[in-house]
Amino acid sequence: MGKEKNIQTPSPWVLSDFMLSKVPAELVAIGIVHPFSQQGALGYLNHTLDLILDRVGEGIEGRRGERVLIPTMNRWKAPWVLLYGLGDKEQLSKEVILEELCQLDSDLKAINMEPTAFLLPAYDPYHWGDPVEMAQLLLKGISRPGIIVNPNTEILHRIHYKVRRYFNYLLKEKGSSQ
Repeated sequence: MGKEKNIQTPSPWVLSDFMLSKVPAELVAIGIVHPFSQQGALGYLNHTLDLILDRVGEGIEGRRGERVLIPTMNRWKAPWVLLYGLGDKEQLSKEVILEELCQLDSDLKAINMEPTAFLLPAYDPYHWGDPVEMAQLLLKGISRPGIIVNPNTEILHRIHYKVRRYFNYLLKEKGSSQ
């Protein structure tokens, strides 16, 4: 998948197998949907940040345009996590996700934290099933390069193979196997 690099500001996009809590970024962006639930990555976030979502979670709904900026209190390498709302899970479409990513792009320019790491937007292997399409939407909607984080190396290889021209290298967590 190209050469390994230790980066500060990624250019162009970077694929990474880091765990969310260890990715070298200023901000980790995670898409959320309505109804809001604390499963998967959000459960990990809640657990590693001393039940932060349990404390602020009543106000989080996952509605379109919603933004929740959470400090990681030095428990993650990135100092901030941004939850961004994608809207109703049952009404998600590629068009809706792209619109929300374009709005998120404007919001990210305003807060100017780089590099930004992203989980694939709305990727749920039981609902959407295609991480490559979600990566393509992310690349279309976000104008500045960032880091796509997924500890599943097979998924990273699929994304790299299908959208190769966007990625120059893989940022690997020390000790991960290929």
